[in-house]
Amino acid sequence: MKGRNDNLYQQPLFREAAGAALRPGGRELTVHALALCGFEQESSGEGKCALDVGCGAGATLALLQERGFCVTGVDPDAAMLEESRSATRGLVQLLRGHAEALPLPDASQDLVLCECVLSLCSALRQAVSECFRVLAPGGHIVLADVIRYDGCPAVRVPGLRSCLSGAPTLPRLRETLIREGFRLEYEEAHDRALTELGARLILGGESLDGLGRWLGFGCGGGPSSRDLLRSLGYVLLTARKEDA
Repeated sequence: MKGRNDNLYQQPLFREAAGAALRPGGRELTVHALALCGFEQESSGEGKCALDVGCGAGATLALLQERGFCVTGVDPDAAMLEESRSATRGLVQLLRGHAEALPLPDASQDLVLCECVLSLCSALRQAVSECFRVLAPGGHIVLADVIRYDGCPAVRVPGLRSCLSGAPTLPRLRETLIREGFRLEYEEAHDRALTELGARLILGGESLDGLGRWLGFGCGGGPSSRDLLRSLGYVLLTARKEDA
């Protein structure tokens, strides 16, 4: 496929399949996650601060605005920040930075969202530690990400940023959260959302084997793209930073 070594989220086929949220589950899954954290109604975030780590094109930022939060978005991609600025009418704080070194003060946020972000990080534990640092006591973290159940270790393709190629295992994700001080609250499997996204990509013109190669995982000479795709899942986790 042309442009294979671009950012996955800039690919027209991926954008068409994934929608404005640029991830499995879209806005609906984020709405559900906010409800799990007690922010199910409009204005339920009044007086609270929320951070979207890896804010991308701004879909979650706009939703947080609707809930009344004081919103900050962080992303390493300047072009994505411009899209976020447009999606939020320039009314939220946008900062360029990485999950592993968040440009925010300690205990400054009541809610942190990381949606298809940790699987892109080169240092998972450091990213989780940073989320813990910026959360105020009693604050919530929402994680939605691709995970590996079994099969070969993911292989990153140079130049291609894809949460599929860097997916951690679920036990590793749980263990990292607990080690960094979080108390796990909710865990839900949403594998169907990932399957539906893959189906939309294939319907858009990508073959199954091509999809596996393009999305950046594989084991040279090992299992087929079909088997590797079956080893992936999608999980929603919420956790809390205990009160001091």
